[in-house]
Amino acid sequence: MATSPSQVFESYIRTTPAQLWQALTDGALTQQYYYGISVESTWQPGAPYRYATPAGSLIEGEVLEVEAPRRLMTTFRPLWQPGMADLPESTVTWVIEPMGEASKLTLIHTGLDPANPLTGAIMGGWNQILSGLKTLLETGRPLAVGT
Repeated sequence: MATSPSQVFESYIRTTPAQLWQALTDGALTQQYYYGISVESTWQPGAPYRYATPAGSLIEGEVLEVEAPRRLMTTFRPLWQPGMADLPESTVTWVIEPMGEASKLTLIHTGLDPANPLTGAIMGGWNQILSGLKTLLETGRPLAVGT
């Protein structure tokens, strides 16, 4: 059986693991770097989570593993574009490691079909989200990206 390809992103952020964890799990903070979207969950294994706007969910999934403030694994079901709901669920793992004055954040996204054009949109989104997260935590201000 072939394994699903993984996309791995790494970023070094001048922040503590606790502050980085809060930024990943607190909806008031995700709104500032995750396309204005608030995340909602109890962050317990088996619990649902969703990134939502008042119009509805844009991403949904289930919390698989939680080891605050070091590791968070969830399923990932994108809903923001027609056709995405038909994609099979994939898995996103966030790993936080202390590195002196910084924290190393590794995001691993597995289970996406590289031949599907929607996969490219998801991968491009991660780059922008991680840049916005780094900017917010290091400067206290959201990253303004033109479209």
